[in-house]
Amino acid sequence: MQEPRWQLFALITLLTISTLALAQSPEDTRTATVDARDAVVIAFLPPAARDPNDRAATQARAHVAEAIEITKRCLGDVPVSYRSEFVDRIVIRSPEREEIFQVSQLAPLAGALLFRPGSNPRILFAGGGPDALVEMLPRAAAEYYGVTCAG
Repeated sequence: MQEPRWQLFALITLLTISTLALAQSPEDTRTATVDARDAVVIAFLPPAARDPNDRAATQARAHVAEAIEITKRCLGDVPVSYRSEFVDRIVIRSPEREEIFQVSQLAPLAGALLFRPGSNPRILFAGGGPDALVEMLPRAAAEYYGVTCAG
């Protein structure tokens, strides 16, 4: 009869430790802020991808940079700024309100936020890995900003 209690205690302890490990304090949360008056493409990676000694992180950064460059060429003269950020959340801020997007809430994925004033933002997650963003971002940006990419 003691064994089930021990297992229950172990399970509760494990869940508590896991929850504490996953919880982030506000000081640990990395945030990118967007002015609601500006059109922007923000490619994002989880903050852990900043590690210069992690080969996978280095490759992820290279894929995200490539996705941004291809998107710039695709959009051409569309008045939009481009950023690459290591963030957990993105905030679109206007004098009236803030829209908060917790981009690392479900999983630490690469992705992008597309925004232009007067439209709903669009968020992409590269579930196939950062290299998937190279294909996804230019197409999604072209559709979102209403242009046709050559090639």
